[in-house]
Amino acid sequence: MRGELHWAEVVHDDGSAKRRPVLEISAIELRSPLVVPATTVVRDLPSEVPLDVHGLRGVLNTLSAGPIRRENLVETIGLVDRDLLDQVCRALAWTTGCR
Repeated sequence: MRGELHWAEVVHDDGSAKRRPVLEISAIELRSPLVVPATTVVRDLPSEVPLDVHGLRGVLNTLSAGPIRRENLVETIGLVDRDLLDQVCRALAWTTGCR
């Protein structure tokens, strides 16, 4: 669901997997929803949104946004508020060049 944080098993190009928090941003229910991953690596870029909810700290990095298979969303963490979701949308607009 849009605005929901999940723990996800993210598989990298080398085949290794890492569990990390992701924010689902798809406007509709998809088999492979669009997500924005969280990271503790902060670069102070316009593509980043500060994250400090549900015990998670760091940033949501829209440069790494993309689809993930729903079965890789292994545990729900909780919902974010509208303000955080709006900040992510603004960062996505910067990342994609969309207005």
